[in-house]
Amino acid sequence: MWENLEKLYGKEEKKDGVPSCACLISSSKVDGVVALNEPKVSSNSCDSNSYSFDELQDAFNELYLEFETLNSKFKKMISKLKVENDFLLKTKLNFKK
Repeated sequence: MWENLEKLYGKEEKKDGVPSCACLISSSKVDGVVALNEPKVSSNSCDSNSYSFDELQDAFNELYLEFETLNSKFKKMISKLKVENDFLLKTKLNFKK
């Protein structure tokens, strides 16, 4: 893992085996590595990622339609699950009586 960081950021001084471009984040749930420096970007890198407004608008529209479709489907699923949950709770209460 540290080798990959060195490839991105170049050789840097290490402190206890950890490159100076990274720091460790430790919590009870997550251990991870966060880069402190952004990789160097050449001035002409934007040219390779240039899109027209129409291309971006079309991509946005497609993603929006996909989002709306999935959102609608998930809302229906959630509604069905709520109904089923209510039914099970009522059944459980009737069973205890």
